Amino acid sequence: MVSAVSQSKRVLLLGVGSPFGADRIGWLVADALAQSDLASRFPHLALRIEQSDRPGSRLIGLLESTDMAVIVDAMQSGAPAGTVRCFTPDELSATLDLASSHGFGVSDALALAGQLGALPAQVAIIGVEMGGEEDGEPLLHAALAMVGATVRALLLAYSGEADRAAAE
Repeated sequence: MVSAVSQSKRVLLLGVGSPFGADRIGWLVADALAQSDLASRFPHLALRIEQSDRPGSRLIGLLESTDMAVIVDAMQSGAPAGTVRCFTPDELSATLDLASSHGFGVSDALALAGQLGALPAQVAIIGVEMGGEEDGEPLLHAALAMVGATVRALLLAYSGEADRAAAE
C-alpha cells in the first residue's frame, strides 16, 4: 500500500542569501514560513523549508526529489526597496538587469539543473529588492507579508485548490 505522504507533491521552499544584512530576506522568509500554518493549510503537500547561504551548484542537490521549488532571494534591479517580483527560470535568465550577489547564482544553477534534467516540473523564483539598513523594519515586514502571500498563491495554484475554489 502506498502512503498518502509518498503520493504527496514534494515542494521545496528555499530561502537563499546571507543570514546577515540586507541579503537576509530569503532566510527571514524561510523562518516565517516554517512558523506559519502552511503545513496544516496544505496537508496534501510534502513541504520542505530550507535556507542556504549562496548555494551555487549545491542548489541542484537541494532540488533532487522535488516536484516544485519556490526560491526566495534578494535582488538588485534598481526597483524601489521591498519590491517583490516572481520569475520562472527562463524569465530569470532573460532578465539581464538583475545582479546576483552569489557569484555562481540561482539563475546559473537553475540553468545547469535544466541541462542535467534535474529541474523540478514547477519552479518559481521570488525576488525581493534589497534596501539598505536605513529602509528599516516596516519595509522588511511589508515585504515578508507580500512574499508570504505570493508563496500561498503559488501553492494554491500548484495544488489545484485555486481551480476548485473558482469552480465553486
